[in-house]
Amino acid sequence: MRMEARSRSTLAILVAVLAAVLGFLYHKYAPDPAVGVRVYFTDRHDREPVLLNSSTLRTFPTPHGDDKLCVIVAGYTEQAISSWSIPLAQALLRRGRAGVVLLVDYYHLTTISRPAMNNNIDIVAKTLAEFFSHLANDRDFSLSRVHVLCFSMAGRVMGSMPQHLSTPQKIGRITAMDPSTPWPGYHRHLGPDELLDDGDADEVVVLRSSVVSSSLPPLARDFVINGGLLQEGCYGWHWPQFLSNICSHYRAHWLVIEALLNDGSFPACSGGAEDLANSSSRRRQHHPTAYQFPDVFYIINFWTLDMKTSHLPA
Repeated sequence: MRMEARSRSTLAILVAVLAAVLGFLYHKYAPDPAVGVRVYFTDRHDREPVLLNSSTLRTFPTPHGDDKLCVIVAGYTEQAISSWSIPLAQALLRRGRAGVVLLVDYYHLTTISRPAMNNNIDIVAKTLAEFFSHLANDRDFSLSRVHVLCFSMAGRVMGSMPQHLSTPQKIGRITAMDPSTPWPGYHRHLGPDELLDDGDADEVVVLRSSVVSSSLPPLARDFVINGGLLQEGCYGWHWPQFLSNICSHYRAHWLVIEALLNDGSFPACSGGAEDLANSSSRRRQHHPTAYQFPDVFYIINFWTLDMKTSHLPA
């Protein structure tokens, strides 16, 4: 009896400590909807992004000449200053693919409530539409020079954003990295403006790396990475299955980063999945700045266990 009482006492102490730690973490990191959408700015690959306020967001220096304005929109539960968004911003600037990079953070609008999250996605979409409309209407900045790179749930944001623009201009390009679609079980009619499609920008490019993007209808420039479901290095995560899916999901943006840091391209072949085995004669380089063939492409790449040092074949 004494041993049982001691065990229960020890368990109670451990539970209390765990509750205290979780309470501290929640208090420190819990989303605060009052914060809303935050935007960070950088124009140097060797400089950390800085947070813009409502005033500086309307006066930040836009790119000169023909340089692009790249906007990175993170996914669900992510902050803009994440493990991959800063390396992506630095790679874009280092390779000359952008003169200015903005990082969009809607972490404080994150919620586990599906109806509330869908409403918050609309808030983010309207906020971005207001910003892009300001660039076009008040600063005479052509939206054709804007390249939005969005990951996961941000694909839904960019699917909704264009309907809120107060300018006839379109975004020049959207690159959607394993974009998600509305959660199953959320019962409402989905209109055409709620899914990312080819009409949302002058060019819309999709990179599929996991089951997360599998329900998005095919687009004209659609890249399926290693079959689009399970990526190299994620096979060992057999249980639970969602861990393998998460691993594969987070390979999408690292593929873009690796392409930028190497020769700015990745190997791809066009055609159906059955053609993959005999694709070497049809393989060609596709560069992130120019896609000439409306088609579905299949990317074959080989990753090491460390996705930050993955190798893309020449």
